[in-house]
Amino acid sequence: RKHKRGANNYNWKGGRFVNTQGYVYVRIDDKDPYYLMTSKSHRGYVREHRYVMAKAKGRLLENGEKVHHKNGIRTDNSLDNLIMMSEGEHLRLHAHFRRRNKGRFI
Repeated sequence: RKHKRGANNYNWKGGRFVNTQGYVYVRIDDKDPYYLMTSKSHRGYVREHRYVMAKAKGRLLENGEKVHHKNGIRTDNSLDNLIMMSEGEHLRLHAHFRRRNKGRFI
């Protein structure tokens, strides 16, 4: 039996879902110039915060470039809530928050 894909599938949710870690994924067309950023495990989907930042920068993001949610809310992917930084900067930022918040990861 052939499974229906996309909007024809009974489980379609508009091309968006939130994974177990709280990140929003959006489905993008394979003709979209940012399609190369899609997840290997979720074919055709990209983390929305990375997609928003890539479109704002006008280029694909590289693996070492991290996009951080300033307010800590992973579903708030407005451009003014996002900041791009290196992997090292991102690790230092979260280490600072862990020390300040007694081990809670933000």
